[in-house]
Amino acid sequence: IDQNLIKDPYVTCAFANFGFYAVGEVGHPGRNYIIKDEINILEALATAGDLAFTGDRTNIQVFRQLDGRLYTYEIDLTDAQSVMYSPVFYIQPEDIIYVHPTKKKLYEATTLGNTTRTPNFWIGLVSSVLSLGVAIYAILK
Repeated sequence: IDQNLIKDPYVTCAFANFGFYAVGEVGHPGRNYIIKDEINILEALATAGDLAFTGDRTNIQVFRQLDGRLYTYEIDLTDAQSVMYSPVFYIQPEDIIYVHPTKKKLYEATTLGNTTRTPNFWIGLVSSVLSLGVAIYAILK
């Protein structure tokens, strides 16, 4: 039987809507879509607007779900070995990249997002102290 079949076909597959999430101290937090077949952690962070000035480059976590379980990986961007040989060097669909804030940002930030270097912090502090002083004076009078 003589059939017209293609011998040794070549097929290319690509992910539709390949996306990952970048959250924390990045320029553009949220879902990012990728049109390439694969992307590494450095390209992914660049796509997310790079790390913010307040992002801790030594403490980046990648959350990945495999076989119904959630795994957490840590990467230190200041250590080339940590980056290149990490099991999450190549980002997979639905990975979550979390960039921790630096310790300095954690210690300076208040619940309103002000820091000890902003005028709002000091105005609020002085206002609170004066209000407390007036209230105590009124009670004792």
